[in-house]
Amino acid sequence: MRKRFARTFALALAVLLGGCWAHSYPVSERFLAPANLDPAAARRAELFVDMNGTFYPDGWRSYADGKKLKADSLLNEAVGKPGLDSLIAREEARQLADIEAFARGKKRIFVLIHGFNSAIDDSEPPYDTIEAQLDLGPDDGVIRFNWDGLTGKLLGAGKIWFHATATSQLAGSRGLRRVLARIQGKQIYLISHSRGASVILSALGNPVYHPGFIARTRKVTAAWQGDYSALLTPPPLPDRHNRIHALMLAPAIGRIDFCDQSQQTAIDRGQPCAKLRDLGPQLASLRYTVNRGDPVLDKFIGLSGRFNPTDFGLKPELGEAIQAEGGYCGMLGYGFREPEPFHAFRRYARHEAFTAMLEDEGILKPGVFHPFKLVPSPGWRPCPAQ
Repeated sequence: MRKRFARTFALALAVLLGGCWAHSYPVSERFLAPANLDPAAARRAELFVDMNGTFYPDGWRSYADGKKLKADSLLNEAVGKPGLDSLIAREEARQLADIEAFARGKKRIFVLIHGFNSAIDDSEPPYDTIEAQLDLGPDDGVIRFNWDGLTGKLLGAGKIWFHATATSQLAGSRGLRRVLARIQGKQIYLISHSRGASVILSALGNPVYHPGFIARTRKVTAAWQGDYSALLTPPPLPDRHNRIHALMLAPAIGRIDFCDQSQQTAIDRGQPCAKLRDLGPQLASLRYTVNRGDPVLDKFIGLSGRFNPTDFGLKPELGEAIQAEGGYCGMLGYGFREPEPFHAFRRYARHEAFTAMLEDEGILKPGVFHPFKLVPSPGWRPCPAQ
């Protein structure tokens, strides 16, 4: 008990001491497709949402101070800059219409989602690695979905974790959900790293939030133009008859991330979550890596189950417990043969466990070799075909 308290105190002290951290910003000033290219003809699309799940508009730097916003988010920035709020609204409508055009003529859509503490320059190499392993055909499309997971160094990297947990939820419920709602009748593969798993889960169903975040959000939104009263409780993802496959690398989530939003009051009171979140009828599979040696998921000092838990990608027993409760069809963990001490996106993207996921989903490029063989757990059950 004394040892555990010392570890908890050490992490809390590190967070309180602060550190260097910053927002993550787009490199591009144009979204969805490259200049002069019809979105319907593009093979790849790129999107970027801020910490509230708001889509960055074309020409956003004209409202920025250099390459950064003075405020924490686009809607905060719009409070003091007339015209920015209307630009955001027009651009969100335009980008979502472009996504619909982009997806309409394609058979399969692959959405790549990075984790927290990741700038664009950090995410693009593993994105490239993933695309190189996919069996992409001429009628397939790739969406690189970027979100403000913040960036930090040393103690700052620990501090941003507490912000990124909620940021990822809004990136999913307000950002990715609106993208998925514009795609119909497709095979959709959501491939994430780290806290990107929360983006996926939040897109599929509303999450529970930390009570402090709820209070701060209500205070901030009061100054925004328009009605944002449903920011934390947006409408559910409509059933567009897609088949959604989630592939999570190093998922930095815990049981609470599977908790249904109806449990918000219980969570606020410190009570356990009694009901798992409904991820909807479109979910066809949920595959994830389990690496007992991942130092980031273990928070370096054995605190994976505390401070916004990250033990889903660390401990196989957590996924097994969720399965025992009824869980989710198609949910399957890919445990590493031996613990491996890394968390980097680029290394997970090259790992044999991920290659096995791709093969099992039938999306691995022919000729890519992997020796990994998986025996499904006894509680595994496939999702019914739609």
